Amino acid sequence: MMRLLFILTIILLVVCTLLASGAKAVGRVFPSALLAFVSQNDDDFTLDIIDLWHDLRISLGSSVNVSAPAWSADGRLAFASTRDGNVEVYVWDDATLINVSNNPDTSDHTPKWSADGRLAFVSSRNERFEIYVWDGTTVTNISRSQDTDDTLPAWSADGRLAFVSERDANLEIYVWDGATLNNISQNPNASDYTPVWSADGRLAFVSIGNFSTEIYVFDGSTLTDISLSPDADNSSPVWSADGRLAFVSEYGDGNAIFVSDGAVITPLQTDAFDPTWSADGRLAFVASRNRDPDIFVWDNDTLTNVSQSPLLDSRPVWSADGQLAFVSNRTGNLDLYVWNGSTLTNVTQTPDTDEFLTVWWTP
Repeated sequence: MMRLLFILTIILLVVCTLLASGAKAVGRVFPSALLAFVSQNDDDFTLDIIDLWHDLRISLGSSVNVSAPAWSADGRLAFASTRDGNVEVYVWDDATLINVSNNPDTSDHTPKWSADGRLAFVSSRNERFEIYVWDGTTVTNISRSQDTDDTLPAWSADGRLAFVSERDANLEIYVWDGATLNNISQNPNASDYTPVWSADGRLAFVSIGNFSTEIYVFDGSTLTDISLSPDADNSSPVWSADGRLAFVSEYGDGNAIFVSDGAVITPLQTDAFDPTWSADGRLAFVASRNRDPDIFVWDNDTLTNVSQSPLLDSRPVWSADGQLAFVSNRTGNLDLYVWNGSTLTNVTQTPDTDEFLTVWWTP
């Protein structure tokens, strides 16, 4: 009898240990909608995560500065932080926090995940900004620019890496295919920046030249200027999953959101900025109707004001399952709100803390 009780006790301890470990990693054991963001209380910054499905909040610790949080496809969180004195790139994998840049003498920042789990970031360890790639074990310098700066890495779905380089004496867009580097903008009279990939491998970027800012699209062989006017400033290109391109362009005395399907460019909203697509093709953006910035969603037919606040609403971010998070100061501080298509919820509710820099991960 005593032996049976002893065995049952051991089994119970093992089960409790496994359940406790699972509670620490709910995003892995139980699929979760995880919302990562930066919290600021006076001069103290923390990186926090809310598990909306299980009503849990996790803090990854504080530092003087936290920036650029980014989720991988498998639920790892990369970010830049000064927690070790200088700016380093870290990865949290549900259980441990890893310093992947491990470079105490200079700064590392702007982490960007590839679809297959590699992490690109910018480092100044060779006295210039260069692009490095971490494959889970090894950190490799893929730019080797020596005397110039490379910044703003952006991965394609098939694993190519675009970035901005000044190695040709001006800012150009380069693409690394895993072996070679190619200048795809080829414009010595302009400055090119903000590369953004479509799902099918087209690359949009912004080009400053001829006293205007234009948007170009590279389809693998040809560069096309899709800007509305050579005299207007265009910015903020962002692709939908089905290959449409939203962008901001000068319109009258202000800015407006436009959508290009490759043949027709459709105006959506004046006095608008910060467009972002959902996975199912809805477009969210900020519009300043009556001088009060609100969050609007266009469903390809109608426009809906989802924030409905006389105060500041900004930074819309979609989850993979179609929820929309944004920042609002309607309660006197910056809180995070989530709209699920019908209901708006304050998910932080922290009157003494500001929250911002929101990124989603959903299975």
